[in-house]
Amino acid sequence: MGSEKSGLTSGLYNTFYQIGSAIGLAVMVAVAGAASASSGSADPIAA
Repeated sequence: MGSEKSGLTSGLYNTFYQIGSAIGLAVMVAVAGAASASSGSADPIAA
């Protein structure tokens, strides 16, 4: 790959890495929220 395209490639890689990280974090937060909501206790220490 030519040096003129290395900047574009790096930018695309970083963009997709950030998007993937954000989606992964959103999924983990949703799963944790669903798990804590289904525990039936309002006290986080008792869960």
